[in-house]
Amino acid sequence: MLTSGVRSQGCSAQLDKRNVSMNVSVGESILTLLLKLHAKLSGKPNSYIPESQRSVPTSSIEDDSRVGDGIFFVGKVMDKICRLSSTNADIVTEYYRRNLPKGSKAGKPEVFDKEER
Repeated sequence: MLTSGVRSQGCSAQLDKRNVSMNVSVGESILTLLLKLHAKLSGKPNSYIPESQRSVPTSSIEDDSRVGDGIFFVGKVMDKICRLSSTNADIVTEYYRRNLPKGSKAGKPEVFDKEER
């Protein structure tokens, strides 16, 4: 027996036909959400460094890689978004600079000796 497009086995199922829609106001852009996701996955605030701020450019081998974790792939998406639009790149760079810890220099990731960790 078919009821409302759902196959039922032994009991009749009915779908609620009300049109339910939910809107959730986030108040953020997809860029800032991706930046926050990158930080959350890495466990470090402001972990994504825009290509324009990196001291070592991304290699073409790294660009073509299909192996990596969530941080790697969110970073690849962010790099591609920044390459597609200079406006997006400016927004990401500004977000990065604004959220740098005090005393940090842009594009210079902190390097710790083994003893300092």
